[in-house]
Amino acid sequence: MLVLVISLLSACSATSDAPSSDSPRPATDGGGRGPGQPAATPQKSPRDALQAFLDAESRNDHQASFLLLSDEAVKTYPDTIAWTRRRKEIPAITGFRVEGGSGDSAVALVEHRPDLDPFVGLTPARERQTWRATRQGAGWLLDAEPTLEPLFPPADQAPPTALEWARAVQACQADQARSRQAIPVPLGVSDAPSRLCGKAGDVSVGPPEKVTGGPETEELFAQYGPDSNSWATAVMVRSAVQPFHVVLAPIGDAWKVVSVFEP
Repeated sequence: MLVLVISLLSACSATSDAPSSDSPRPATDGGGRGPGQPAATPQKSPRDALQAFLDAESRNDHQASFLLLSDEAVKTYPDTIAWTRRRKEIPAITGFRVEGGSGDSAVALVEHRPDLDPFVGLTPARERQTWRATRQGAGWLLDAEPTLEPLFPPADQAPPTALEWARAVQACQADQARSRQAIPVPLGVSDAPSRLCGKAGDVSVGPPEKVTGGPETEELFAQYGPDSNSWATAVMVRSAVQPFHVVLAPIGDAWKVVSVFEP
């Protein structure tokens, strides 16, 4: 009799421990996310998905923005740890405005704190981001990486800054010259600017020119990356000393001197 009672108690215990069909299950979205991960939060349109995504990113809430990623994006960034690591590699969002979109895409004007950094390169103050969305579940989710279009000040604003800088150098006004530089000491090996200090004569500048690779810009490219030619603008300075080029970078809404070289 005692053996029978023990057997019955064991069977009841095993039955009570077994999961029932009504027990809560780990949240998944039925797609690329694995068991135990929170479900995605599809939005009613690509534009709504981007609005929610950028709102979360502007708060540095990478967990919330992760829930707006498509299954395809989650294949690359499978959890919030990987996603947070990725988002910390790129400039933080300081402001944004969703401009619209069509079909399966949405477009936003995104703002950052402008900077020129040897590790990151140039961070534009503004860029236009185009995000592709995927219809999934009850709505739309975003791919992980947008197409970026950096927005720079007009190139024809670079020559006036180059002229102001050159005239400050000519007048040996170091503080005035430095206020028009992106970095404390411009890159390059030309001694023309130092010879211009205190030299009489007129100073003039030419039109903006595209910066190409070569020995004269090797240091610039080495310091700020091979895509420097996509944002840098060169301006020739003519004076009583040997003509030389000034290379300027778009920092926010202004052009700033970053390098010099001789033609």
